[in-house]
Amino acid sequence: MSLVLAPVAYFVHFSRLVGIAFRADQGGYKMVSILHAAEFLLNGIIYLLISMFSDPVKFFINLWTRPQFDDSDIIDDSIHISREALNMFEEACDDVINYDKQGENNSMVDFVSFNKIMQLKFKLISEVYSLIYVHHGEKFIYDKKSKRQKLNPIYLQRIKEYIRFKDMIISSAETNTDLVDLRMLRSFIEQVDIRIMILKVNIQQGISHLPGGKSLDDLFKESIKEMTMTRPNQVYNALEAKDDTFE
Repeated sequence: MSLVLAPVAYFVHFSRLVGIAFRADQGGYKMVSILHAAEFLLNGIIYLLISMFSDPVKFFINLWTRPQFDDSDIIDDSIHISREALNMFEEACDDVINYDKQGENNSMVDFVSFNKIMQLKFKLISEVYSLIYVHHGEKFIYDKKSKRQKLNPIYLQRIKEYIRFKDMIISSAETNTDLVDLRMLRSFIEQVDIRIMILKVNIQQGISHLPGGKSLDDLFKESIKEMTMTRPNQVYNALEAKDDTFE
């Protein structure tokens, strides 16, 4: 995208600076406008060439590589996984599992390959494009706490949902091979469905009641949040360390 739009933006802006210089009255302002256009012509071409190649490189490096995930990172409690995003994640898992039914370990897939499928399911490129270039509705809202305009969370919701699932996948991948067990990830979702189903039946039968002020949808969001915070690698490493201690 930068290879196409950056040169266009450069020449359009330069043409506007030249137009301003020609329309300016004779005198100091006209000279300043000419110098401004000349400065942009020389310095801008340098930054243009750098950005045309550095931006795509950084973009694809971040897009296809495994990030350094730190469990100490603070998780934003404001991020709620929607049912639609959960369905996208399930479809991504099922597509890979159903694609190859040969062999015993067909549910194992490397992180990078599955990440590509996730990006397609979540339409990540379209979401980023919309975030940058599409302007509809209230894109910026006033934040009373910081007393500043900030980006409307709606524009980041799907991207944040993708990141939350991606973090869960990273923490579930084998340390040495980066392989992910998709059947294990699907089992996490099944546990959430079972939990909500049991709660729903118990409430209908009058066996239990919803906590004050909460709905089943609220409990679903809490369950999904707990699921995405799952750290199988931590559990495995802890058990492995305990086995070594007993040995």
